[in-house]
Amino acid sequence: MVWTKKKKTVLLISISAAVAVIAAAVLLWLALGRTQRTVPFEIRRSQSADAIIYCAVKGEEAAAPYDETLFYSAQILPCYTFTPPEGWTMTQDGLAANLLNHYTDVYQTAEGAALEFSQSPATAQILASSETPAPYTNSWQLDPSTIQEVQFGDNQVIYSDDGSVTRVYWVHEQSLLSFACWQEMDINQMLELITRVDYHTLRDQPQQIDLPLSLQRGSYQEVQTGAATTVQSQPYCSTGSPALPEELALCALPQPPAGYTLVDQDQSPGSSLLEKYQNQGGEILAFSCVAGAGDFFGKSGSAVVYLPFEGLSNQELADPSAVQDAAVNGNPAFVHIDEKVSEIGWIDGYCTLQIRSTAPMTAQELIALAETVR
Repeated sequence: MVWTKKKKTVLLISISAAVAVIAAAVLLWLALGRTQRTVPFEIRRSQSADAIIYCAVKGEEAAAPYDETLFYSAQILPCYTFTPPEGWTMTQDGLAANLLNHYTDVYQTAEGAALEFSQSPATAQILASSETPAPYTNSWQLDPSTIQEVQFGDNQVIYSDDGSVTRVYWVHEQSLLSFACWQEMDINQMLELITRVDYHTLRDQPQQIDLPLSLQRGSYQEVQTGAATTVQSQPYCSTGSPALPEELALCALPQPPAGYTLVDQDQSPGSSLLEKYQNQGGEILAFSCVAGAGDFFGKSGSAVVYLPFEGLSNQELADPSAVQDAAVNGNPAFVHIDEKVSEIGWIDGYCTLQIRSTAPMTAQELIALAETVR
């Protein structure tokens, strides 16, 4: 084929036009790629000032802070690896709790400072709100006046410092991740922790930590910060991460207490046991045993066994005298008795145990019954 001067000119113009179109497309793609950053949090600000009044994980509808379904989703989340800075030692492995969608690792320094790394489903939930009704205010909802929105690389990060705890929240794929540090740390130090999270190396086996169980007393305090009230609440519980044998042996009552009949049972082989007893007068006595750490004296019930216990009130949590120290076979214990319930919680080896009764019982009777457990 013989190329004329005219044909060559047309070909050059066509090639130039094609190159220009491709270049424009590339530039547009790069521009969009730079501006389309992940923004998983919904932020609302006041009209009169640029202050944040609401922050929530995006979703169809932000759930109320007390919605427990956030922590019992059927979704199985990956567990990402975190390498702590020098001087921090893991004292609780979140995988050891055998939850498939919520992991909380705890690290401490030799001086006693604490750091928590939590991973949970990125389900719509409120982190901070000045619009949320007072009954929904709880220990993990943030005071809006303490938070900042930070763009860290491609991550939208929520940073909070209320003077006692410093926190950061961010979302990666389907996980809401957070750090909480009970030691003074500025925003740059908290952001540096985020860089230590490895999304490519997943954890699938708990790290063996042999930290014996111990008891921790509960507490309740309302902290006024400006116009907002933040509740800081801690249940009575056992803490620690004892090494568990391959074949767990849970404790149990050797026989029903006198006058009672076993009427229901909820058992997770190798991890927990809950038994419900009832007498002819309709009084309920419940026994529970879990492998590892657990809470005491809370509101109780399950899909299998209903237990009519309302749990400690805020006033009782705030009053140290409401729960007494005791001992069961030489192991530390807590005893709580009021007009509605008589209950005892204690630890034995790697087990956390509890007996609760709607029938009046003295501390001595509770201890005597607890000491029959084998």
